[in-house]
Amino acid sequence: MHYARVKRKLPLRATRFDTKRAAETLVIRYNVKQKFFGDDLLIHRITWDDLTTEDQTMIKSGFYQLIIDHDRTGRGTLYSRLCLWDVSNPVVFHRCTYYIVEALSDYPEIQRKGLVSIGDFRGSWKSSFLKVIKVIGDVKEAIDRLPYHNATGHLLYDDPKVDVFIQGIRAVMSQEHRMRHRFHSGSNMEIDYSLRAFGIDLSDCLDVHSPIGPMSSWGIEEDIQRRQKLDEEWRRSEAPYRDPSSRLALFPNPQDIILGHNKKVAPTWPGNIAYREVIDQYAQQYFLCNDDNPFEKTSIAVHVLSILHRGYMGRFLIRKDMTWDVVEDIEAQRRVSRSLRMAAKAIRDHKHS
Repeated sequence: MHYARVKRKLPLRATRFDTKRAAETLVIRYNVKQKFFGDDLLIHRITWDDLTTEDQTMIKSGFYQLIIDHDRTGRGTLYSRLCLWDVSNPVVFHRCTYYIVEALSDYPEIQRKGLVSIGDFRGSWKSSFLKVIKVIGDVKEAIDRLPYHNATGHLLYDDPKVDVFIQGIRAVMSQEHRMRHRFHSGSNMEIDYSLRAFGIDLSDCLDVHSPIGPMSSWGIEEDIQRRQKLDEEWRRSEAPYRDPSSRLALFPNPQDIILGHNKKVAPTWPGNIAYREVIDQYAQQYFLCNDDNPFEKTSIAVHVLSILHRGYMGRFLIRKDMTWDVVEDIEAQRRVSRSLRMAAKAIRDHKHS
């Protein structure tokens, strides 16, 4: 299934098919994605290769993990070891968090049954409580609109002083999230038994005392390899749509020319900007053509179309329903001829003014 279609379903399931709230959630998530990954990756899956070396190092620390098949009801577990949160570079932290949360799109079963979120406060901290609270507060809206159904949450701690910090986290949670959270305190064994009472057994994948984080080194590496395998499967499924010569288009490539009257997107689209530059380059030549020789003008239009196709690898796309249609060459040539005529008219009007 195409990535963008999967992404549209996540907010619907997360909001119990409240379409208005789902739309707001989708907008917020794309705004967050644009902020931390830029425009080029806005409509694409964030892969392991899209992360910087610093991003990858943070993920390997085990500060956040999506654990599959460790809940008796078949729900996934989003496990966070808060003591490993390094918020000295908030951008890196948010990029890594987005990457891990976005991995939920690969598991429709988790979306249907809901996700168990676990926040583990045990251990010595890399960043201070106040810094972590500030980072969470800065993205409160994004936290409240995470694209998954939060079945239940569990907060684990062995230090009574952490109560103050937990109250700080609760303050930035939505009411719905607060009602779904459970608190577990005591020794590691007591917390382990308390989680098992809720059908959660993480004893075989978490190593609380390990300096590398909550998961064993092989567990973290196994998770990364699974992500890379899914990334490769996605690349293969997307290949037909990324090929500039393909007649299929579920989304425009940057070099494509967007047709129609989309005044918000088309004027600033890279392919449209390049198209106008090529038209301007040949407008003077088109203007000087003899009106009695239409073949000469047609030849220029065909040449311009060839440059756009072969030089820029651009296709002419027009929006249709939920996809983009690649127009036939004869229609593309007609569009080029019309653009050249308008550019030539502008030159003529300028000379006569």
